[in-house]
Amino acid sequence: MTKGFSKIWLVVILAAVLAGGFFAWQRFGAQEKRDAQEEVADWKSYDWGGVRFRYPSDWEAEKIYYSTPAQQAKGESSENIGIKLFPSNKEKAEDFIAIGGRQISCDASEGHSKCFYIPQIANFIYTDSDSQQIVKIFDQTLSTIRLIESKQ
Repeated sequence: MTKGFSKIWLVVILAAVLAGGFFAWQRFGAQEKRDAQEEVADWKSYDWGGVRFRYPSDWEAEKIYYSTPAQQAKGESSENIGIKLFPSNKEKAEDFIAIGGRQISCDASEGHSKCFYIPQIANFIYTDSDSQQIVKIFDQTLSTIRLIESKQ
């Protein structure tokens, strides 16, 4: 009787610990999400390549253009292939965040400090910066990327 009784208590205690952990995770996880949303609330919003994302208000956005030599020879205009975000007071050339571009990958040989593939648009977001502030903004920008519904 006591052996069966102790197993029941063990199950009850284990269930209580798991339930407590779950509720703590729900509460504190939700607070972190609200804090992250508030942190980017005053950021600018930008639509490009089928996604919408946010970036700091004191940053600039610059389109990345490319055309092939054949297109140039024909006088055709360049194609917008990406967007580069950077602080207005950029100190180093690598202090940027880019989405898209030409022949970009997250391969280690590329030398990006952070890189993430966005499968919904078959493109990359990356930075080459070693600045902790830029890397933090990279993570925050990445967390704001949302698909845009296409209007047809």
